[in-house]
Amino acid sequence: MIREMRAGSAGRLYGSVTTAMVAEALAAETEREIDRRTIVIEEPIREVGTVELNVQLHPEVTATIKVLVYPTGTDPN
Repeated sequence: MIREMRAGSAGRLYGSVTTAMVAEALAAETEREIDRRTIVIEEPIREVGTVELNVQLHPEVTATIKVLVYPTGTDPN
């Protein structure tokens, strides 16, 4: 998943990536409703880069997704 965010020159975000943002982006990619409460963010995402998050699909099933956070106005690649 790719998420564009406003960031300063040092790579620090103005704000942080939330579970609601991740759920919205996942829902857009999968065309399925995603509950933000199923997404686990251990520590707030406040810097650009790639982060792995867990999504609790079922009480016994957890999936890991990668989230690429990049600054607004730049190429994510």
